[in-house]
Amino acid sequence: MAIPTNKSRTRLIVVTAITLLIFAVYAWPWYSFVEPRVAGLPFFYWWVIVWYVISSLLLYSIVKLRIGGEARD
Repeated sequence: MAIPTNKSRTRLIVVTAITLLIFAVYAWPWYSFVEPRVAGLPFFYWWVIVWYVISSLLLYSIVKLRIGGEARD
């Protein structure tokens, strides 16, 4: 097993932080409101839809960081 470099440690910290952010957003129920409504839909639905998109982008960045780290290290 190779000794991790500072770059790989930093990459691991970033990946861990992004992953925890995704789980933390869904852990707190503070987003489950009916008001305000956006385009006639309750806030809850918009919040979930927006975070599905954001989570997908964050997970994509995690994959790119992990694959990029393995290819260069």
